[in-house]
Amino acid sequence: MEALGFSQADGTLLRSAFEGLQGMRSENLTAVCNGGRDELPLVSIVAHYDSVATSPGARDNAAAVGILLEIARVLGREAALPCEIRMVFLGSEENGYHGAKAYVQSLTDQDRARHIAAFNMDISAASPADAAEPVIFILGGQLPDGRYADAEFLPACTNSVADAAAQAWAAAHGEALPIFVYGESDHVRFHEAELEAVNLCMRRLEDGLPRLPESYHQMHDLPEELDYDGAAQLGACILDAIALLCAPTEVGGTESRSGT
Repeated sequence: MEALGFSQADGTLLRSAFEGLQGMRSENLTAVCNGGRDELPLVSIVAHYDSVATSPGARDNAAAVGILLEIARVLGREAALPCEIRMVFLGSEENGYHGAKAYVQSLTDQDRARHIAAFNMDISAASPADAAEPVIFILGGQLPDGRYADAEFLPACTNSVADAAAQAWAAAHGEALPIFVYGESDHVRFHEAELEAVNLCMRRLEDGLPRLPESYHQMHDLPEELDYDGAAQLGACILDAIALLCAPTEVGGTESRSGT
């Protein structure tokens, strides 16, 4: 990250220690793009860097870390987007989403008020053998009256972040991404804080339901198996979705908050 121009000295690169499972110490690493401008809406893009002892963790979750590194390279410290973007490499996901919890708890009241979207990536790459496709996981969002509710109570189970991601994918690939009400990753902690979030991931659809790849947490979750072009497409989708959210246009039938 320092080679990309981010620096702990000027606050564009932040190391934050926290206490995770059974008091064990872990760290989050945050790179900040367009920082120091509190009038801008805030977007978080996150990926956890830990794995489990039973797996090399290429799908879960090294590939997503690679996507996040590439997003950081593309954006740099300053980007032509009207928002602040925090790219967060999260620790301690596998044993309870502790890194995401620590990051969300670190947000000030002002940060939360201007936070418009969190894009989580977890198992965001696959191999052809997985027969997987990109999907959106969501847990909640804003109702028309401003109240936050669980996704199962929302029309079509969507929020503005899911709508933007689905539309961005459709613009590039001709069809919108399917949206499911599922947790299983760090977007859970944003949902608990009533912040709109999605998990962009790869799943095999079986009888209309998303299934984990057979390599999940196994020793054969290896990097040489993966389709990196497909992973890059998810990263591009996130940047396109952020542009949609920050534009003064309608997203999913309702005007985005940053455009009001």
